[in-house]
Amino acid sequence: MVELGEDEVRDILNHCTENGWSINDHGKISYFVINFDWISEEISYWNKVKEQIIDRFREGEVVGISIINFPENTGGELLIINRQEIIFSISINIRVPEHEDVDIQYYLDLLKVILKGIPVNTIEILS
Repeated sequence: MVELGEDEVRDILNHCTENGWSINDHGKISYFVINFDWISEEISYWNKVKEQIIDRFREGEVVGISIINFPENTGGELLIINRQEIIFSISINIRVPEHEDVDIQYYLDLLKVILKGIPVNTIEILS
């Protein structure tokens, strides 16, 4: 089983600001580093926030960040549960084609950008 290290978590966080993805939640970064207590921080503190997330991950804490894909403004929370498990919880403008369930393939395609270069065995998406 592949395990995530600090470098992989840093890469994932950096990818959250590339190819249409953004951490900008109305001018703030929404994230948590302990006990699922969400924090909003000014966008200008992104480097500090990344280091906090990585530090808490190193200590074995569950960490998460809210991410949004533009231009469709869809997204959710990317949770790093442990060194082997990442969950994406769809919660922002959920894409549901008419008369269908959530468009899971759409989200899988978008997540490929964030997880590029990261060896992944399974992707869990919650809607």
